[in-house]
Amino acid sequence: MLKDKTVVIVEGEVLIALDIQRDLAEENANNIIFARSSREILDGSLPQADIAIVEIAPGEEDGAELARRFDSFGTPCILTSADHDPRQGLPDVAHLPLLAKPFSREQLLDAVRSALARRSAPQAE
Repeated sequence: MLKDKTVVIVEGEVLIALDIQRDLAEENANNIIFARSSREILDGSLPQADIAIVEIAPGEEDGAELARRFDSFGTPCILTSADHDPRQGLPDVAHLPLLAKPFSREQLLDAVRSALARRSAPQAE
């Protein structure tokens, strides 16, 4: 599913990021870019990615801004959060899928499959 695809993981908790990496590596992901915060990427250049997994939190605009940028370039983006639903009040990212922490390997892989399928589906005119 992820062979030859670039995955960006933005996650503040190192152990959670490593769990995500392990789960994706089992699906042949071999090009993974890590960031501990959305600000790390926003302060640099947006990496070319096939999919992004971005942690967001209420009141923290950086995660939502990064998700907006990936989305605007057509990069599928999955949001993660330990909070109820931090997309409230953020209409630009409300359509993006959200994985509530803690999430299972199966939930992660289902979200990745769905996001990649949406990207490759023909767009209605």
